[in-house]
Amino acid sequence: MPPAATVDEGETFTPPASEPRSIAILTGADLRHRRFALLVQREFPKLAKAWFECPAFSLNPIRGLGRRDGGGFELLQRARKRLLAGRSSGTLPAGVAPLTDARGSLRTLYYLRKRRAGQLASEKRLFSDEVAELMATRQLDPEPVSDPNGPEFLAQLKALNPYFLLVLGGPLLRSEVLACARGLALNQHAGWSPDYKGSHTIEWALYHRDLDAVGATVHLMSAGADAGPILRRARAALLPEDTLEDCFSRVVALGSDLMVEVLREVIAGHTLPVLKQDPAAGRTYRGHELDGKVLARLYRDFASGWLAEELVRRRRI
Repeated sequence: MPPAATVDEGETFTPPASEPRSIAILTGADLRHRRFALLVQREFPKLAKAWFECPAFSLNPIRGLGRRDGGGFELLQRARKRLLAGRSSGTLPAGVAPLTDARGSLRTLYYLRKRRAGQLASEKRLFSDEVAELMATRQLDPEPVSDPNGPEFLAQLKALNPYFLLVLGGPLLRSEVLACARGLALNQHAGWSPDYKGSHTIEWALYHRDLDAVGATVHLMSAGADAGPILRRARAALLPEDTLEDCFSRVVALGSDLMVEVLREVIAGHTLPVLKQDPAAGRTYRGHELDGKVLARLYRDFASGWLAEELVRRRRI
């Protein structure tokens, strides 16, 4: 068994004493994920030993989202069936519910596609030049992973025996996967834990107009969603002209920088302050909750200029 990380009564964190402090990285395949992996390699070139890339971590509203995430090809097919069922129904009561459900599903798919296109454009604008520079000096190429909870990846991690397992994006990882880290399994969460845990938490913070929760969290990984002890949190600096997707990109960029700070301190042997998360605090959002109705309201908010007005108001206080 790997040595256990300890959190004492004074709420400080003592990293396990184990050498070498090698690093394994697990990310998606978007520019924000690549920036994260490449930053770690630049800062710790002798310690980064593997970079695993799982394309399924990247949001794809056509096929990449399953039933639990409220989108995807299956959602579109079900919506079409309900739409046809509603139109062909001989009586209104039999057709109203399926038709309404289908329209809602199609609206969700429309806004998920809109969000995906906006995210790709945002990341290209904000990250493409930096990622190109980082790629030129990388030590590792990404190794594709189809299932981060599958036996093949588990065997790869066990053979690698890393001190750090660093994760950005993706589903909950099995405890067997997390245990492959001799030292620490760390997650970069685009959200303000413990108030906003789970999926799409930046969107939910903006939906509630809660700018104080538009931030990033670096925490020790546990079996719960974004539930382990917090090592770093910070709020993102937003600009009046930022889009919904820009806000998310800025939070992820901030989180990657926070992760590098944590790694530096652990590698230097420092004792870190830690914030224990109350399991009852905040809320864990599920992917399917971010539907077309919620996204439509978010886009209306941004189109109205709410963010720019709120940032100006806050600067005057």
